[in-house]
Amino acid sequence: MRCRAIRFSGRVQSLGRLIPSRLLMFSTWSLAVTAGLFWLTFGGCGAACASLPVAWDLRMGPSLTGVSAELADSLDRARIGFDAGVGIRWPRSGGSLGIQGELLLVSRSRSFEDMVSSGFGAGVRFRRSLQVLYAQMPLLARASLSRKGKFRPYALAGPYIAWRLSSRFNQGRYVGDEPVNPSDVRARDAGGIVGLGSDLVTAKARFAVEVRVGQGFVDVLEGRSSVKGDYRVLTLLFAVTPTR
Repeated sequence: MRCRAIRFSGRVQSLGRLIPSRLLMFSTWSLAVTAGLFWLTFGGCGAACASLPVAWDLRMGPSLTGVSAELADSLDRARIGFDAGVGIRWPRSGGSLGIQGELLLVSRSRSFEDMVSSGFGAGVRFRRSLQVLYAQMPLLARASLSRKGKFRPYALAGPYIAWRLSSRFNQGRYVGDEPVNPSDVRARDAGGIVGLGSDLVTAKARFAVEVRVGQGFVDVLEGRSSVKGDYRVLTLLFAVTPTR
């Protein structure tokens, strides 16, 4: 891929640019939801909480972002991202079939080669990355493969929709000749997820490990019809559900 020149800026950006308002709103909402779930589990609602038809969990884990078509040539190397959030499962008792909904904060990142054009280090090649943060909501069908014993494997499949919270370059600001522009990232993403997981049931909590493959159904970029490509994401998630 052709190297592109970059100029570094020492200008200090405002707090409003560093932390977009949509990210603050989502973070506040997520904290409120998590606090509410903690209260339902550990608060004073007693037997009423135990009788709720749904179970919830906290989940997080690393992801590896791939892309397809021409976008894979422009952003030619995958980078590690991170997914975190809360999940709600129905029915609580874990029947053969169920529904699992989630509210996640997910990061997607790919890198490309660039070159310092002037000043200290001129001519040095290095890698820059496009980093995009989304609020993602998967709605997954869940099929239990075994309901006995401590290890209980299951399969997942279903759609997701995601809203872009922020997009930026890591290592230097945009100067106009990069293969992509952060503002070209589509405001919404949609796709499907399939995966396998297993619960580990103990007296105090239910732990889970999931391996997922996500396939985007829309192009990552808009406004650049010549650069096509969607997400292909591999994710490893760890979850914990208190059983009190």
